[in-house]
Amino acid sequence: MEEIKTDSINLIATANDGGQSVLVIALKDSYRDKPQYTRYLRREYDKNKDLDNPNIFHVKALKEVEGCGLAIVTEWEDSRTLAQWLKEGEHSDDEKKRVVRQVADALSYMHSQGVIQPATQ
Repeated sequence: MEEIKTDSINLIATANDGGQSVLVIALKDSYRDKPQYTRYLRREYDKNKDLDNPNIFHVKALKEVEGCGLAIVTEWEDSRTLAQWLKEGEHSDDEKKRVVRQVADALSYMHSQGVIQPATQ
């Protein structure tokens, strides 16, 4: 398992599950035994488990993961950030438009499902 460093309460790591790359989202040690954070993790799973969009990684399970405790397990594909992709400078305008449409589609879908709330003024 390879941890992705964050400042959040979540422990986020990439791992291998039955030959497939996955992303594991659990609670950091100092939050694991606190019921309010376990409830938060379960709510996040419930909110995201049924999302079905080709531009969003699918949530696979909420399960105990060795060394992590209760965790949300999602699909994962090693990738780079959008900023890194753009800095490569070798992508056509059509490719850039396609990627922007995919991001917009994913955000629109998540908004329609109540995962993302509109910003308040």
